[in-house]
Amino acid sequence: SDIWLIYANEESKQDKRALNTNIILMAGLFGAVIMVISRFVFISDVNQNWRGMTLFPIIIGLPLSIVIYFTLKVTTEFQSIKENR
Repeated sequence: SDIWLIYANEESKQDKRALNTNIILMAGLFGAVIMVISRFVFISDVNQNWRGMTLFPIIIGLPLSIVIYFTLKVTTEFQSIKENR
């Protein structure tokens, strides 16, 4: 999540920077909470379905990574450094 914080801090307006940073941090925390909850759902004394725990990250992660890959752009800060060289 550190790279997303850098990206948000470089591209956000100054008055929205703290809000965007907190949203990214909450999304990271949400992922950790979901994994704990899915552990209790998929793994019990009777049914030890370890593969089920990976369903949520796969279902969310693959489409999200494809969207990010095709929509991510170079930050304006990096672009200005590149142009000044």
